[in-house]
Amino acid sequence: MPGDPALPGFCDQLSSVGTIAAGPAINNPVDREDDMPKGHWIARVDVADPEKYKAYIEANAQPLSKYGARFLVRGGEFENPEGASRGRNVVLEFPTSQAAIDCWHSPEYQQALKFRQAAATCDLIIIAGHDRP
Repeated sequence: MPGDPALPGFCDQLSSVGTIAAGPAINNPVDREDDMPKGHWIARVDVADPEKYKAYIEANAQPLSKYGARFLVRGGEFENPEGASRGRNVVLEFPTSQAAIDCWHSPEYQQALKFRQAAATCDLIIIAGHDRP
């Protein structure tokens, strides 16, 4: 919605990135999981040791796959017009919010996390997607 008065400028930026289609209507009991809002990890990362960070990337592949994660953003160029930033940005999409939470708390990801903590500083949030038109 370019020009949305509730969020001036914000929606204009999002429209250049693209949109994620909403799932089927909630009244279909067969597709209940599809109706749940997707979950996301939004991470801002400063990598201090790129070699050690590679071990984290290798170790996180299995739990991310197990919980159905899909990278929407993985590094890349960015502009930071407001607030603080870090050198790397990552956005992961999960099939549900619960899958996003379960992945982070899983023993497999907690093991991978040790590699990241040794190599980088990270701000990470787990957030439900927007499921309304």
